[in-house]
Amino acid sequence: MGVFALFEDNTISELLMGSYFSDKPIEVFVINQDNLQIEASAKKGTISVYHILRDRRILIENKKQAVSYEFKDLAPSKAFGESAGLAFSLKFAEEICRKKGNPLPFSISATGVISDSTADAVVKRVNGINEKLQSTLGILKKGDKIFYPKENDAEIDSNLRERIMTSQIEAIPVSTVKEAIESLLKGIPDGSPDKKPGRKYLLILMAIMALAIIGYRVLGNNVSKKPFSFQEMEFHYYNPQHQYLNLIEEDSNSNLSLSSKDNYQFKIKPDTKCYLYIYQIDSSGKFDILFPNVKYSRETNPLKEGVSYWIPSEDTCYYLDEKTGEEKLYFLASSRSSNNLFSEKLKVLPVEKRKETIQKMVDFYKEFRFQHID
Repeated sequence: MGVFALFEDNTISELLMGSYFSDKPIEVFVINQDNLQIEASAKKGTISVYHILRDRRILIENKKQAVSYEFKDLAPSKAFGESAGLAFSLKFAEEICRKKGNPLPFSISATGVISDSTADAVVKRVNGINEKLQSTLGILKKGDKIFYPKENDAEIDSNLRERIMTSQIEAIPVSTVKEAIESLLKGIPDGSPDKKPGRKYLLILMAIMALAIIGYRVLGNNVSKKPFSFQEMEFHYYNPQHQYLNLIEEDSNSNLSLSSKDNYQFKIKPDTKCYLYIYQIDSSGKFDILFPNVKYSRETNPLKEGVSYWIPSEDTCYYLDEKTGEEKLYFLASSRSSNNLFSEKLKVLPVEKRKETIQKMVDFYKEFRFQHID
């Protein structure tokens, strides 16, 4: 099952979505399209549904989160305009339902401009409605649904409308985002309202708090959180002799230069169980996930306390391509898994904001730079 965005040139692309913790109530990114209108439509479509689902108590977490979208198999800068707004709305709702244990049993295609970021947002007319609906017939099947603006309903070609009906695909014209969500989530109940704690519950809670305070006063400063660090974090390189740098002590901007003939590996030893992520960005902006990545290494997360790991392995290395310039390495570690979603944040953030933003999301952050020469 999936959600597809429709484009005027008969292109149809599946929307992918990821989410992770943020320092704001909700942030929205489109990671493979550098277009302000596309990003604006994603923000309006997502935030509008965010309010609608919270009102229905389907989305009731207080966790702050960032949401990233990607058009699958769509070339960068191929998408344009704001007509994908409704698709972003429906993808966000579909993903929330899936995470709540209510996956939708059908696929969706959608087009529609979203007026604003409120729960009362209007779905506005789009151009090329017949071309967009035509493109979806080769993707959707019996029982799937198409959502489009009600303002476009009279423009739909009668033969096209008949083909959609014959395919047993449900065509759903909508005037508002709320109307689209109500149709999408038909049969899925709203969440339960919060229950007020009873007197017995409050007495138990007060007793627990009292014991915690007494315990803290008795133990005093003897209880402390174990700091998050690494016993070893080494950058081993061969040019051609074997040498290495201690990254724990090394400054972010090193004087190291490596050529495309050289190779390198890492030796890592955490002092506590952790999830480690290593990313590399070259001078052209090419992004690579070095670890965890089964393409390079059999090792995976989590890393065990006090165990030394060679990454990618003790007898294999990473190699540079032919693109010269500055290479940036990012070592991020957390006490919990991020499912590689830190990478999405790194991709979209400008260089000057990476450290400040990412450090708030992780328990350990290290950036290391070196020069890639001929």
